[in-house]
Amino acid sequence: AAPAPVILVPGTAGSQLQARLDKPSVTHFYCSRHSAWYTIWLDVSQLLPEAINCWCDNIRLLWHNKSQTYTNNVGVYTRTPGWGDTHSIEYLDPGLKAGAYFHDLVEALVTVGGVRNASIR
Repeated sequence: AAPAPVILVPGTAGSQLQARLDKPSVTHFYCSRHSAWYTIWLDVSQLLPEAINCWCDNIRLLWHNKSQTYTNNVGVYTRTPGWGDTHSIEYLDPGLKAGAYFHDLVEALVTVGGVRNASIR
C-alpha cells in the first residue's frame, strides 16, 4: 500500500523567497535598482559586509497605519518559488547544500515510497 500523503509546513522563515527589483532609488551607490528574479531569502552571500546594506533595504517592509497592512519596499516585488513543491523548503539557501532544512525528512519519506510534489508536499 502506498504511504499516506504528507504535508510539510515550514516555520516562519523556512521557505525560500524571490525578489525582483525596479526601484526608483537605492540607499547605497553599490546596490542594484533593477534586477531579474533572484533569491532574497535565503542567500547567505547577501549577508556579507556591504551586501547586507542592500539586502536590508530590499527585504524591508513598509507599515501603512491607515490600512493596518504591510507592503514590500517601493520597487521590490516578491514571490515564493515552487509553491507547494518540496524543493523550496528542502534547503534554506538553494545554493548552499549545507543549509538543509527539510531535505533529510523528504529523502526519508521518498525512501519509504513517498513521491516529491505528489504525496509529499
